[in-house]
Amino acid sequence: MKIKNIIGVVCIGILLVLAAGLVYLNYGECGKTESGWSCRFKLGGAVGIYKKECERQGGEWKCYGLCSNSYDHYCDLPLGDGGKECANSDECNGLCIVDLGYAENNCVRDEADGGNTYKCENAKGACSKYNLRECNHYQELNNGVVNVNLVLCD
Repeated sequence: MKIKNIIGVVCIGILLVLAAGLVYLNYGECGKTESGWSCRFKLGGAVGIYKKECERQGGEWKCYGLCSNSYDHYCDLPLGDGGKECANSDECNGLCIVDLGYAENNCVRDEADGGNTYKCENAKGACSKYNLRECNHYQELNNGVVNVNLVLCD
């Protein structure tokens, strides 16, 4: 009698897990990216499930603009060389970045392009830990030139 009850409970548990998996998969569409995965959601409640899974894998969960369901949400996994000293992005899996304060205090601002470029001698940056996208604000260092990315996304 006890074995039948245990088998019944196990079977019900398996069915519940399968049903939850089908609902989980139907929340949104996800695809692999160069540094993790991205999702576009059908239901708002799904965002938290995917965010938790991303963080469980050591990733950084990002969305841009209004972050509504129809916007892409990204899970970027660590690039492996984040924090390593660099002089240009060719030395990194991601980008070679510096703080804006570093550029403002240690470099000469080039006004010819609207002030978004700084010239720095012997500058050193650090490789980005995660993939940086167009809507991230960052300063990329390449061989003594710092380019400021200030793209605004709605």
